[in-house]
Amino acid sequence: MKHNKANDYRLTVSWDSDYEAFIARCPAFPGLSADGQTPDAAIAEARTVLEQMIGILEDDNLPLPQSDQTLEQVRALLPLINVSKLARLSNVNRQTLASKLGRGTAFSREESMRIHRALDAVLAV
Repeated sequence: MKHNKANDYRLTVSWDSDYEAFIARCPAFPGLSADGQTPDAAIAEARTVLEQMIGILEDDNLPLPQSDQTLEQVRALLPLINVSKLARLSNVNRQTLASKLGRGTAFSREESMRIHRALDAVLAV
């Protein structure tokens, strides 16, 4: 089975009161957005657009954007966040989190997803 590269990219979803719809965006592809009446519909539409964009870039032998920039995002937020709290909320071992931040080691896909959910919760307050 062929690997779907679109699944490597994180999508964010938010409500847009001007459009009265949910908007899904892909941070790795600035400008990529799609709307839907539900979060799932917006994500499905964005995933379709993302797959098409990846196909176009590959057809033109152009590089794909880095799939996830969690490490850089967390490092940029270090002055504002408590690493122990982030580790607890994301269910990532504190030593693992600190070590990866210190060494610059990429997070696994699962770790990235949990960290982003925790960051969304912490930063939404």
